[in-house]
Amino acid sequence: MCGIGAVIPKRNNLKTSAMNKKARKINNSLTSRGNSSSGVVVINSNPFNYYLNRARSNCSFEDSEPLQEFYKSLTKSHPILAHTRFITDGGSDIKNAQPLIAYSSDGESINIFNEIETSGNYVNDTFHQGNSLCLVHNGEITIPKIDDILSSRGHTHNPEDSESDSNLLTAYLLSSLIENDSSIVEAMKEIENDVSGSYSLIGAANTENFNGFFAYTDGRRCLAIAETPDFFAVASETEHLIGVGINKKYVHMMEPGELYTFEYNYGRVKYNKHHITDNIKPGCFFEDPVYLRMHTSACNPLPPQIFDPKFISVLNGTIPIENYIPSEEAVAKSKQTHACMCARELIGQWFFRLRGDEIPKEYKTIVGVPKSGLSFKDGIVMESGEPGNHLVIGRQLIDVNPVYKNESCPRSFLSPQDEREENPIEKLIYRKMPDYVILSEDSIVTGTTIKDVIKKCYENGAKHIILTVGSPQIIYPCRDGINMKDGRQFAQQMYPDKTPPEIRDLVVNNLASFEEDAAKYLGIDKVMYMPLKPLELLLGKRYSFGCVGGTPCSYQIPA
Repeated sequence: MCGIGAVIPKRNNLKTSAMNKKARKINNSLTSRGNSSSGVVVINSNPFNYYLNRARSNCSFEDSEPLQEFYKSLTKSHPILAHTRFITDGGSDIKNAQPLIAYSSDGESINIFNEIETSGNYVNDTFHQGNSLCLVHNGEITIPKIDDILSSRGHTHNPEDSESDSNLLTAYLLSSLIENDSSIVEAMKEIENDVSGSYSLIGAANTENFNGFFAYTDGRRCLAIAETPDFFAVASETEHLIGVGINKKYVHMMEPGELYTFEYNYGRVKYNKHHITDNIKPGCFFEDPVYLRMHTSACNPLPPQIFDPKFISVLNGTIPIENYIPSEEAVAKSKQTHACMCARELIGQWFFRLRGDEIPKEYKTIVGVPKSGLSFKDGIVMESGEPGNHLVIGRQLIDVNPVYKNESCPRSFLSPQDEREENPIEKLIYRKMPDYVILSEDSIVTGTTIKDVIKKCYENGAKHIILTVGSPQIIYPCRDGINMKDGRQFAQQMYPDKTPPEIRDLVVNNLASFEEDAAKYLGIDKVMYMPLKPLELLLGKRYSFGCVGGTPCSYQIPA
């Protein structure tokens, strides 16, 4: 998860500080999507002059005084591209900080511009050359046979420039743009054919066939766009635009497969909207309905049944799904904007509706694992308070270590497995636990974090533990979303001698047996997952469940 953004004035050299202040606020807001590094490029482009002034920092934008000062030094409102990075691929050094710049001085070799010293925690450089592309990218991708693709175009690239998937994408896209008779629209269509994964991107290009700016989303990595009287703004989510003071009447989500282009014509912006593909990838059930910080119905509305408690009749087989009609209230709620915390709470409510009666009465305290499990816990607490239910009380007995209050520590499952086991991240602090504890977590990828949490709960007084998980068991590496590094999922660690098909059959078709084995493996009383089939029915066919053994991620469905 990274944050990308851009602000493009409608007129060249618009003399106002207001736009730069908005751009700075957008850049600052993007920090919530990653703080491993940050950067900004200011673009000066006209028929007689083209240069990129780039500043990058090896920390969050909020914490980088040089980047803040960089904005203050701007005297005119030039187009700006901004990025904040959460490391999933490529090193943590500053040379991988975005925005990225690719160039070709001879029309054949594709290079990444990183010729200045990048060993410090802040760099400022200037690039001035044609046949170039500046790019900010969110998502994870692979480009099968990229060497064959580039060589077929008569292009080469330096493998050392391809440490991250973003570098690879930048080189690939510039190659497409400088290819004979290639337009930005054709280049993006080639991406749909050649690139696997999920992504959104914003770029500025200066080539023979295209000189301007563009923004594209495949739909699984969203983009919001705003057109104000003075400028265009693009960002990863609506909150980065509305939250900085842009009137919400100007803001909407880009549709999946949409490409926006912005070109200056006699000092004014000419923009167009292009439709690249009718084959829309199904949304990731982790990324779209549950983990978006601000979920907007214009992009991917949550299905109405998830707001309708009556849907339990479908899940328990009382009513056939073809006979189910959602209530008007549920339909109305599905069209509203929902914060990500609300979506996670909904999963918690449905979990308790389905499995609350399996929790023994002596378990009266539920504790969420910060920060991912807190809202799932809140949903369980809310539903347990309904009349006739087993009431459980939520208590904040685990908190984030103050050193990591801003989530500057990396996600554990993105580090190599051996490194995680040898050097656990001490990012949580614990209070005294009651004898009977329910732990809640949104998902378990490798189990490293939850094993450490369970150990610390026992050390702090717990004698009996139930673990509740707000997703089905992850059994495959994610192909189109989160990079899980070595692919050693929790189930594969539990059953090292079983093949992936055998594990899938056990987890998907015999969940009770798997949960018993998981409880023994973790040394606790009980493990309870959100089952796959009910979750597929709740969220619907528009989402993919490939990592948990359900609907695959990589197939395409009609729009």
